[in-house]
Amino acid sequence: MDCSARKKVLLIESDQDLRAGVTDLLEMEGYQAISTSCYQEALKHLALSDPPEVIIFDCVPPCGSGEEFLLGLKKLGHLSEIPVLLMFSDSTIKRKYAQSGVTGFIKKPLDIESFLVVVEKYALYRASCHNTLRQS
Repeated sequence: MDCSARKKVLLIESDQDLRAGVTDLLEMEGYQAISTSCYQEALKHLALSDPPEVIIFDCVPPCGSGEEFLLGLKKLGHLSEIPVLLMFSDSTIKRKYAQSGVTGFIKKPLDIESFLVVVEKYALYRASCHNTLRQS
């Protein structure tokens, strides 16, 4: 990845070790990784900062629910074009969120190569949409 154009990824993950590991992995791959365990913190960051190219979230955080996060994200209307990826370990969770506006799913435990391919795919998509909007 071209480090001069670091793509930002927002990670919301309840497991501290997994959050640290994924954050480190993303940083090693050249992303600017912002991570938190709390949806409220994530929404505050989204409201006050430049938007990320991708949001990755765990549906079972210590504060709030995945549904609450997605509703909060929708209220920040200008962020609706950001790909939102849900990390899950239970297939019932995937079914539950299939119609919720989630862009894609990442199965836990993570397969690192597949994870990075999915993140890059959506980060590139978002970056290309953002560049197209700026050129219009």
